[in-house]
Amino acid sequence: MRALFFHNQRDLRHNDIAIPPLKDNQVRLKITAAGLSQTQVNEFIEGPYIINTQAHSLTGIGAPIIPCQEFGGKIDKLSSNLDASWLGKQVAVLPLLSCGHCPACSSGNNNLCSQVAYMGLLGAHGGFAEYAVVDKDNLYPCEREDLLTFIEPILVSIHAAQRYGKEIAGKKVLVIGAGAVGCAMACVWSYHFHAKVSIQDQLPQRLSRAKLLGLNTCDEVDADTFDIIIDCAGKNLDSDDSAIIKALHLAKPGGTAINVGTYFHPVSFVPAAVLAREVNLITTFLYNPQDLAKLPQVIRSLDAVKFEPLIEPIFLSNLIEEGYYRAEIDKDSFTRLVMVND
Repeated sequence: MRALFFHNQRDLRHNDIAIPPLKDNQVRLKITAAGLSQTQVNEFIEGPYIINTQAHSLTGIGAPIIPCQEFGGKIDKLSSNLDASWLGKQVAVLPLLSCGHCPACSSGNNNLCSQVAYMGLLGAHGGFAEYAVVDKDNLYPCEREDLLTFIEPILVSIHAAQRYGKEIAGKKVLVIGAGAVGCAMACVWSYHFHAKVSIQDQLPQRLSRAKLLGLNTCDEVDADTFDIIIDCAGKNLDSDDSAIIKALHLAKPGGTAINVGTYFHPVSFVPAAVLAREVNLITTFLYNPQDLAKLPQVIRSLDAVKFEPLIEPIFLSNLIEEGYYRAEIDKDSFTRLVMVND
């Protein structure tokens, strides 16, 4: 099969490899959609930060690794111990892998596992390939093709709400960053948790596409206006702006800033300015089994939301030039680049 491998910073290579054999409880997935995330782009431009170069303690896998943590497709082969009803199903992949027995896993916080792995990003191969071999427990049946690359961002959005831990309905919420994660976050918090959500981005075309989801968009906002500000932007590689610092300063006194975006460089702020306004800072990382339990209900609440307008397909063979390089120099021209197999 054909696959794209991340070797190191600015070192991506297409290779032909054998499809791994199936073990018990595994399926072979013909990949039909795999999303290029900003995290993967950052890993390419100046990483690796998350992608491990040494063998992972849980899986034994290290770079070169097949990237992409947000993908899905159709099952075309099963291990002999699985029910034949799985054959032909369209599924999204749940990328989290954990040991299952450390204190974090035992308490239901598998995302905090001491040996956590994440398909396509840490210790396991991901979706930029023709096929993937995946454990059945890491699959989510998904009838909607437009959601295949959004299931993981939706889970991240549910987890952010779980971390907030308070009533969300009616709260005034600002999501910073109108990429795939930001749009998923805004939709989940608006349509499922019934917050009064606005979404902001420095990129005007991304904001225009966010409007197609029925979201309220804004160019500039005033401080002390929002109960909750969610940073889905992370570090802007083109400037010194940090969305998390912006969130801390924009939240109203007693409000909350939630950090979803990733930062691998120092950011600076004056703690006294935050302390004097009692702004809470909450960090959130991946998702856990409690979020998975809520996923079907959240998906139903998004029945009327169509994600197709955010999606632009690109072929696996063109993924480096039309995906990674385009995302580096012209990220306002798209919201969700999705690899399809040519």
